[in-house]
Amino acid sequence: GVIAASAGNHAQGVALGAKTLKCRATIVMPATTPSIKVNAVKGYGAKVILFGDSYSEAYLYAKKIARAKKLTYIHAYDDPDVIAGQGTLGLDILDEVGDQCDAVVVAVGGGGLLSGIACALEGTALRTFGVEPAGIPTMRAALDAGVPVDVNVQSIAASSLEKIFVAFPAAQSRSSNTSHGNHCPYTERIANEGSRLTSRCASRTAFTSGASANENLSGSSLCR
Repeated sequence: GVIAASAGNHAQGVALGAKTLKCRATIVMPATTPSIKVNAVKGYGAKVILFGDSYSEAYLYAKKIARAKKLTYIHAYDDPDVIAGQGTLGLDILDEVGDQCDAVVVAVGGGGLLSGIACALEGTALRTFGVEPAGIPTMRAALDAGVPVDVNVQSIAASSLEKIFVAFPAAQSRSSNTSHGNHCPYTERIANEGSRLTSRCASRTAFTSGASANENLSGSSLCR
């Protein structure tokens, strides 16, 4: 079976994937997760365990269970295949409005979505911006340090974005000659794109934290 920690979206994705593949799934979610998200995961047939008050606590507990029960842990963002899957959004943007805007703005939590979209848009005229709450600057801190780092949640509104570390530097450090999409079981479009979806494009992504986003992006035609 598989196991994951998530406060909502990744949890539902893993649960649905496991159901499709007839595989047992266990999802560890923070005890503060809204019931609508918990019920959605259960609706896909996954076993839900509520633990801790934050993603970090749920993550550590899920890893503990994975080791004890020999389950495969599926990370919410720091995984090449997950990043590749999320990168299909970037390809969709190119297909739909690629020639009608000049910047793409991506919300940052763990960094997987931003990494995937940045990789998909590599070599295009579109600029990619990551934006996160000023009260939980996980990506900004990681980019400044050059490695994943711990940060403290400084606002209630940002608590759902709190991560034990972020994925972007980890993705950037992987081999630039390896296409993340080549091994992703559910993103055939990315696999066909070859070098367009590689970790080397991470270094080309501009980063904006908190309220400064509007200032730096003024004048751009944005795809949000």
